[in-house]
Amino acid sequence: MWLFNRKSRRKDEFELEETLDSETVEVDSDSDEDCYLQISEIITDHNQTVKGLLENYFEDPRLLLEEFQEDCDEWNEDSSVFQEELLDDYWLILLLTLEKESYAKRIYWRDNVETVMKNLKQLKQLKEISLDECLSHCNYQSLVEFLECISMELQKLEIIIGTFELDDENVLLFSMMEKRMGKFNKLVNTIEKSWKQIS
Repeated sequence: MWLFNRKSRRKDEFELEETLDSETVEVDSDSDEDCYLQISEIITDHNQTVKGLLENYFEDPRLLLEEFQEDCDEWNEDSSVFQEELLDDYWLILLLTLEKESYAKRIYWRDNVETVMKNLKQLKQLKEISLDECLSHCNYQSLVEFLECISMELQKLEIIIGTFELDDENVLLFSMMEKRMGKFNKLVNTIEKSWKQIS
């Protein structure tokens, strides 16, 4: 498991490996659209429905807000916070779309093992895997130990668990094929360079 940390603050107790430097930056909505789409394809295993949604949301972010307000009551309280950011932040649009389509799940630093396990089981990429069986080899007493164990067990299946930090309280948990990690890191590095150029 690794933490791609968009914020400058770190959560060391969850950070098993960090592949990128941390820096707080803003995203230019007119740059690197193809990189965002390629990242979504890596995480969703080339799901064309998600790609089409993202293309529509990049063109008009208000469509994403409208869907949240109609379909997800829990997001109604957040929509006013996100509304202004969504208008010029492709990165946030990508993350929220991955979550909405169950390719990423939000977890909180205070969540217990049972809650995180439930969220893992809801990830579309992991639905065909018996996570309970994976964990039968594990001894864990804390969430950190649980995440270390499930990450090692899934890596045996060539699946990587990663997190994107949203804020000080929560992250998005996602999975991807290990063979795509090199390309994934290159794409994120490209995006991060563009953030630095406009910060």
